[in-house]
Amino acid sequence: MSGPLSSFAAKEGRETVRTWRLWVLPGILLFLALSSPVLTKLTPEIVRATTSSQSGITIHIPPPTARDSYVQFMGNLAQLVTLAVIIAGAATISAESRAGTAVLVLTKPISLVPVPAVGAIKSYTATGNLTLHGHSVAVTFPVKAERTASGWEIQGSIPVLFSRWSIPNPSFTGFVTTQNHGIMEFLLDFRQG
Repeated sequence: MSGPLSSFAAKEGRETVRTWRLWVLPGILLFLALSSPVLTKLTPEIVRATTSSQSGITIHIPPPTARDSYVQFMGNLAQLVTLAVIIAGAATISAESRAGTAVLVLTKPISLVPVPAVGAIKSYTATGNLTLHGHSVAVTFPVKAERTASGWEIQGSIPVLFSRWSIPNPSFTGFVTTQNHGIMEFLLDFRQG
């Protein structure tokens, strides 16, 4: 699979692995799997407690079994997974919105002359301004370009020292910290429209 959707999917996959989102779905499923037997056991008592003050109402619930717990969990599984995916997706959108968008503007053109043959990969140097969190910094970085039958694929990476863009060092609750730098990778797919 190639094209813009595969690039986006690869980026989201890397972000999911590098952040807490990787653990959301398994964590929710584990919590619900462990709490389902407890809920199954307590449900008859909850029903009895709520109907005991009502005269003339008799509800007979057979004693719960392990099978009841399993059936209850499996019956809710599709809805629970869907809900967890929606929550993780919403968190992704919120994080992207809060952090802002990375903007890379080339300040000097890249000369592709002579034009390479289809399938050939050439290395170039690019110069531009990278804006992160509202701070713009001049950057020079290597790119590799491959001419394809339908256009160009250009990939590269830019080292990011967080302090140059006034970005605090990412950490998680103080006991998990990161280095003071990262790498911004990109893959551009240019096709004739």
